[in-house]
Parts: sequence; structure tokens; C-alpha cells
Amino acid sequence: MFGTIVRLLLAKGFGFARGEDGGVYFIHAKSVVPRTDFEKLYEGQRVEFTPSTTAQGLRAEEVRIASLEN
Repeated sequence: MFGTIVRLLLAKGFGFARGEDGGVYFIHAKSVVPRTDFEKLYEGQRVEFTPSTTAQGLRAEEVRIASLEN
């Protein structure tokens, strides 16, 4: 799924993205691939991720910075 970063707290290691489905997904630094790309994220950026649902809510897994072609 594609989405857009809507809130990012780099110092705390997490953020949120709004998916194509309108849901807001939690992003943890450990779910960004490669992990070093977490520091490259910014609000308004387009990302691609695998959506999942946990007991705590919606979560983005395997988050990647979307290429310009997508």
C-alpha cells in the first residue's frame, strides 16, 4: 500500500502515515527498510508499506521510501 507521512517524531523513533485507504498507520523506526532510511523520512513524503492490524491499532510494516515512478 502507498501512503503519506503525516507526523514524524525522529527523536522518539516513530511516526504515522495515512494510507490510500484513509487509515492512519503507526510507523516504528525498526519497520523501515533499510533501517537507516528512517532518518531520511519527512512529513508529506510518499512511502510504500505492508499494512497490518495489531491489538494497538493499524501498523505499517516493511516501510520503504516510494520511488518517483510509483
